[in-house]
Order: sequence, then C-alpha cells, then structure tokens
Amino acid sequence: MLILTERLNRFNGKRSSMVDRWRMILQSTNSNGSDDAEEETDANTSSSSFNSNKKKSIAIVGSGAVGCYYGARLWECKDYDVHFFMRGEHYDTCKTDGLEVKSVYGDIIIPPEQLNIHSSTEEMGQVDWVILALKSTALDAAPSLLLPLLKPSTRIIAIMNGLFEDELVKMLDLEYQKISGSSTTSNHDDGGGDDDGTTLTCCSAIYGGMALLCSNRIAPGKIDHSYAGKLTVGIAASSSPKAEVEERHKRAIVNLWSPVTDKVEFVYTPSITRGRWTKN
Repeated sequence: MLILTERLNRFNGKRSSMVDRWRMILQSTNSNGSDDAEEETDANTSSSSFNSNKKKSIAIVGSGAVGCYYGARLWECKDYDVHFFMRGEHYDTCKTDGLEVKSVYGDIIIPPEQLNIHSSTEEMGQVDWVILALKSTALDAAPSLLLPLLKPSTRIIAIMNGLFEDELVKMLDLEYQKISGSSTTSNHDDGGGDDDGTTLTCCSAIYGGMALLCSNRIAPGKIDHSYAGKLTVGIAASSSPKAEVEERHKRAIVNLWSPVTDKVEFVYTPSITRGRWTKN
C-alpha cells in the first residue's frame, strides 16, 4: 500500500507540473488571440517558438508512415520549419541516420543535421500548424500531446480518415478548458462543416483529413511510399462561426499545401461528412 501511495503521489506531482506549464503558456498567449491577430499572422510570417527562422512552423505528431510522408514532402519544399515528434527506436535511428522516404514520386532523404526531431511535444513549443497522424487507438493521448503546441492562431489537421475529428474536438476543448480554468462552452456539430454553431476555444481551427495513399514504415527511419498520396481536407471546427473566418481557414490550408501539389494531390471539401464518401 505504501508503494502504491508513493507512485500515485509521483504521478500527481508530474501532472501538476505539466498543468502549471500549460497554464503559463495559455496566460502568455490568450491576450493575443483575437481574429485580428490571427488575420495578421496569416498575412505575414509567423512568430513561432522555433526561432531559427521566420518560416511557418509545422509539428508532425504521429511520425509513422503517413505523418512522415506528408511531413517530408512539406520539408522538401523548403518553405516551412518542419518538426517531427518521434519515440523509441524510430527516434534513435532518425537522430543518428536521418529520415529516408522512398517514393513513387521521388525519394526524400533528410540528413540528421537537417532533421528536427523531438521526443516530447513540450520541447517543441507553440507552432502555426499541427499535422496529427496518430492511430485511432492512440486518440486518448492526443490532448496531452497537442496542448503544448497550441496558441490561439494554431491550426490542426487530423489525418485520421475523417472518422475521429468529432471526438478530438470535444476531448481537446474539454481538456483545454479544464487546464485554463475557462468556463466557455463550445458547441460541436457532427463534423460535417455545415453547422455555424461549431466553435473552438483551444486553437484557431481543426480540419479533418482523409488520405488516399499506400505508405509503410518498413524499418526505423525508413518509409516506403508506393501508391497515390491524395489528401482531402475540410473544416471540422473553428474558433469562430463567421463565414469570413471559415473562408480564411480555407485560404490558409490551400496555401499551406500549394508548394507541394506536384507531389501531393490536395482537395479542399466544405463538408467532412461528404468527403468521407468521396475519398477516392
């Protein structure tokens, strides 16, 4: 019983420390979270936590076969500051040897000295974009991984084939409100993008993404992409129901993928629900 009590105390201590860090982040950013500030961020380069340059910052969370492929394509165009969250042997190998993507559309090799990888999302800091490509079985871990990356203008793309955005929106917003002490209530629709009542408090927007591709992680640090690559994306939830804000989100994500459309077929859909049935 004494051992169990000590373990519980250590766990609660770690969680309390994490909550305190998140609250500090939220307090420092919430005062700048207006639509005007977000519009200015869209129009200009970002002030990301990665201070190496002023490119838009992108965090890849779920650096498996799908996340590494799309992340490597965005890295390849040299327009973005791309960072990968990895764990275990995959992290160790990439740290030493870099990331190799064999693809039908052209191979990508990211040398270790040019590969930004992290074993914790907390050390990555706040970013402009998050590409979430976790397996559905890891959905419960998403809030704790994502919250350290978020600021009011952050946009999240959940590439989970249009099936789990609703749960993600609810889980992430509830955890954000719990940590921030916010009493704001969010309204969530069915993820179809047709309900003007959908609002977010944790970030600027969450998109649902459906990927049509064949990509496999054949070994730590090695991805084999053998077919297609089409990505269909639509808004799942937004921080504002205003039509002009949704249009701004559409422009932002179209612009994000525009440098890589020669390798990634990108399609924006106004309805996630309809997009699920037109994935091909």
